[in-house]
Amino acid sequence: MDHADSHGEHNPIAHVMPTPILFGTFAILVALTFLTVYLGTQVTLGPWEIYVSLAIASFKAFLVAAFFMHLRYDKPLNGLMFVFSIVFLAIFLGAVMVDFSANQDEIQALDAAKEAEAISTASGGGTVDEEDMVRNTPEEEVLSIVASSKGSAAVGEALFVTKTCVGCHRQIGNMPPVGPALGGIAKRMSRREIAESILYPSKKISKGYEAYTVLTIDGVQHLGILVEGKESGDAKVRKADGTLVTIPEDEIDDLFESEKSQMPEKLVDTITPEQFAGLVTYLESL
Repeated sequence: MDHADSHGEHNPIAHVMPTPILFGTFAILVALTFLTVYLGTQVTLGPWEIYVSLAIASFKAFLVAAFFMHLRYDKPLNGLMFVFSIVFLAIFLGAVMVDFSANQDEIQALDAAKEAEAISTASGGGTVDEEDMVRNTPEEEVLSIVASSKGSAAVGEALFVTKTCVGCHRQIGNMPPVGPALGGIAKRMSRREIAESILYPSKKISKGYEAYTVLTIDGVQHLGILVEGKESGDAKVRKADGTLVTIPEDEIDDLFESEKSQMPEKLVDTITPEQFAGLVTYLESL
């Protein structure tokens, strides 16, 4: 055996991947990335969204391992180990999803308890008695308290977060807010007007944030801000959670402006008028 043969046995040369295959694999990965972004921002898949996203991510991982890491041309044992790893990961994630679904009620109860704890901590402790809640206090009395009392801005900030106001009235990432900006609101509205807009969000809707309802021929209803398609063409609706849904023109049965705001009603029903005053005080500081 000559020196070259001996060297080859101890230092085998890795499989040389053809350039077209590498570029083709890269193009597929880029296309799948764009598909993931499109499905996440333009299409509503409901409970299937997580499964579709995981399926695409798994296929991308397979392509990287098979071609960029040369697993397709490697020893069968290495490929088998990769498959077992994917199967184990799928079992693990599946168990987590099943557990999450089975305990959804407990999770919601825990979130509610955390909300109550945050408000209680910010307000110095204590719980809210049913008779002291806004929903059991005459409207004029609530508005009078809010107009005359500043409350605690710290309590107001806690409410702004726990009542999920922040999700609609502040820009998150590249998604525009689905509610009007609140910065400088104290210069545009009185305390009473701010309180009334929270109590009755549909009474006066800010221009540009009117909600539209799009009904499809299949009976599906989409409610949100109409971005495109008011007169003709495909309708693009931005929902309260920020997702943008496109409804093809040939699937639209009816499209009309809704009388209701996207902002939910009864947001402050379970807090006291004094805590409500704190929320308004916090909004005035923005």
